[in-house]
Amino acid sequence: AAARVSRSDRRHQGQAGCDVIKSICFLTTYNCTAKCDFCECGPKDRDRLSLDDMTDLIDQGVEMGTVMQIVFSGGEPTLLGDDLFAAIRYASDRGLLTRVVTNGWWGKSQDAARAFVQRLLDAGLSEINISVDDLHQRWISLDRIRNSYLACYELKLKCLIAHKSSK
Repeated sequence: AAARVSRSDRRHQGQAGCDVIKSICFLTTYNCTAKCDFCECGPKDRDRLSLDDMTDLIDQGVEMGTVMQIVFSGGEPTLLGDDLFAAIRYASDRGLLTRVVTNGWWGKSQDAARAFVQRLLDAGLSEINISVDDLHQRWISLDRIRNSYLACYELKLKCLIAHKSSK
């Protein structure tokens, strides 16, 4: 797995006119609950960043003095378990905004989704993006997406539903 800077967040002009990085996006793992045709990640891929890797990269971002947000993506970053929550807490404790990009597989029921979102909030998560489209829905039911979204809404976690069109 690798850390990457998203194209849209990659560069902003700094005060002295030089380019500065504002956001860091981690490809935390290639492991995923889905096996989408367009993606290099999947259920059999186990490569991932360790918690030490993530905290080291967060520290490097803080040292730059310009990074304001850490994005945890993948694969499916929620498969990291406790390491994800620890990395979110680590970034949040350093004053950074945090975002998770997920396919929402964890919304198995309304209660399970609420419990998971509460753990994310307790760790300090600022916002979540849920990928919902025909490319993912072959693997993730819309019922799980609904449960995930409703848990975010009820618990007041900022949530973006991200849709890609394959047609």
